[in-house]
Amino acid sequence: MRTEKDFLGTLEIDDFALYGIHSLRAKHNFSNQTLFPIEWYKAMGTVKLACYITYEKLKNEAQKQANLNSLHFFDDHIIIALQNAASDVKQGKYFEHFIVPAIQGGAGTSINMNINEIITNLALQHIGKKAGEYHFIDPIEHANIFQSTNDTVVTALKVAAMDLLEKLEQAINETRLQFEKLENQYRNVVRIGYTQMQEAVPTTFGKLFSAYNDALSRDWWRTSKCFERIKVVNLGGGAIGTGLAIPRFYIMEVVSELQRLTNLPIARGENLSDSTQNLDSLVEVHAILKSHAVNLEKIANDLRLLSADIGAKTLHLPANQ
Repeated sequence: MRTEKDFLGTLEIDDFALYGIHSLRAKHNFSNQTLFPIEWYKAMGTVKLACYITYEKLKNEAQKQANLNSLHFFDDHIIIALQNAASDVKQGKYFEHFIVPAIQGGAGTSINMNINEIITNLALQHIGKKAGEYHFIDPIEHANIFQSTNDTVVTALKVAAMDLLEKLEQAINETRLQFEKLENQYRNVVRIGYTQMQEAVPTTFGKLFSAYNDALSRDWWRTSKCFERIKVVNLGGGAIGTGLAIPRFYIMEVVSELQRLTNLPIARGENLSDSTQNLDSLVEVHAILKSHAVNLEKIANDLRLLSADIGAKTLHLPANQ
């Protein structure tokens, strides 16, 4: 066991744990056991990697313009160790050491610190040191350089959301294509249409499936627009979007580096204070996803009723169990 210390006191932590005292306190404070999304975890690694690569670029540019001995930058071996550690997190490695639950308070600080501690302890191992030897590499002074919870965590959330939206967009389109095939296959097969659960007038299965096809087409179109809604990130803005104490070179470069790493249409906010304070774009995307969920529920309920033993059974769903 190793002993770690913060302003509240000390805690004993397993020698092999990559998390630290900040993570363990959060685990004790927040009793919810919902597992943190691994997609968000991996996105945090990607964001941190972009930050460390940009830091390295800043150091190289400063070296060209000034005497590096008069500036205070990390040694190259520390920068490389941080980059390697962040790359591991980006790939989803060591997820078992992320112990902060998905539902917790603190506005994301515990998320950021758990990631910082994992990256720091991995980096320490890369340079031949033990976990917890923070006088060599520190979770705040090194792993969190030029960063804040308020820009890294939210940016990572948007990166994770865009990755998942790509998969959702593809899944919606594939489902829509299946209904399109059914529409063509059963275009002229007559069925009874219902209103208020009562038999009404004749229609066809082709029209039934065409309605589902069109609903999913709208869902696909709306989902494809979600990227435009959340592509603006506040990375580099610091705690409140002012970029206070953050070099301008870093602010201008870090989002471009993140874009290169993710191949996503990410853009730096023109007004970093706005993109830090206001997250209405996520509310808008939530509404779009809710619309899709409503359509899926409507389709599922229709198919369930049409295949029910009550009344005329016009559809037969495959038995799964």
